[in-house]
Amino acid sequence: GNAFTRNGEENPPYPLNQIPQAVASVHKDGLIFGKDNVTRRALVSLYDRLTFEMALASRLHTHDEVPNPPGTYQASDNNAQYFMFKLHQTGGVVYDPDYETFPYARYSFVDLIEGKIPEGTLEGKIVLVGSYQRENPNDFTMINTRSKQNLIPKILVHANVLDSILNEQGVTPVPTAFTAVLCFLLSVIV
Repeated sequence: GNAFTRNGEENPPYPLNQIPQAVASVHKDGLIFGKDNVTRRALVSLYDRLTFEMALASRLHTHDEVPNPPGTYQASDNNAQYFMFKLHQTGGVVYDPDYETFPYARYSFVDLIEGKIPEGTLEGKIVLVGSYQRENPNDFTMINTRSKQNLIPKILVHANVLDSILNEQGVTPVPTAFTAVLCFLLSVIV
């Protein structure tokens, strides 16, 4: 096969190149959009190829095609589609750095290997494998919450994006007619 993907990334050697692959990046508003390096949107496709979460959702829904998440839009600056994903919370908290609050079940890979996780616990579940070490800034990304900006693990962003896709929970834009009426009413009031 080809040594490089369409995105210029190197293909892995055989037999790893037989495994389905997709882009799995956590988008930060850097060069496009807000330019503040905050994660608030996710890639749906890049160069007409589905990203990791969309490709996984498509594999899970074998009986019909997975629709794009609500609010999906095409960026004019690049050949990509995005959507604003929902940050899922537990008790009003997206992520607690002391690991007390986490909206999804999490398990240590060491515990899995040592047999400390009861048999059948992961059966029928979607399992995302990743790391989030406090000492490694590459494992985290910045998000906005109502009160402040927080650092959260990138693996948690992937889980939120996948959850938003599977449950069709993207942020949808306000209809243009509603915006026009609201602007007209505000203009009249002013």
